[in-house]
Amino acid sequence: MKQQMIDRVQHLWLCSHIEGATLNVGCGVHPYPGAINIDPNPDRKPAPDFAIDVCHLPWVDACFDRIVSCHVLPALRHIGEAMREMIRVLKPSGYMAHVVPDWSVAPKRLDPRHPWDYQHQGWYSAEELRAFFEQYPQLRVTTCQPFPQFRWSFRVVAYRRWGVQT
Repeated sequence: MKQQMIDRVQHLWLCSHIEGATLNVGCGVHPYPGAINIDPNPDRKPAPDFAIDVCHLPWVDACFDRIVSCHVLPALRHIGEAMREMIRVLKPSGYMAHVVPDWSVAPKRLDPRHPWDYQHQGWYSAEELRAFFEQYPQLRVTTCQPFPQFRWSFRVVAYRRWGVQT
């Protein structure tokens, strides 16, 4: 399958999760209509609505119904801080939908021209990715598997539990 088709499949899957107040983390040059699109990379202008870092979100607690991202989580230098912030702004029973590279087939993207492309995390299996999400007791993972059309990336959906503090 060609990369363009892979990108399209991932894009359509994420678009199917945009409903209500949605935060698109690391939108790059492809913002999603109907979502609040953020990206800290100054090279991405004018695509994001806000050029902010996911580790320092300016929104109040529990204000988003959905959070989506595509190939962003492994590039986060401080993924723990970012996850805590995403959980903080996610409403109870709201959910995250992420596309994450499968490191067993995805190449490392080390390009000094684009420091945000450096991959700090790498998951080699759905089990490793699930274990990462399950270290946050506020989240309940319902989907964590490769796309059925290709083995290039995982899709993961995690709901925020009621009554569990961030």
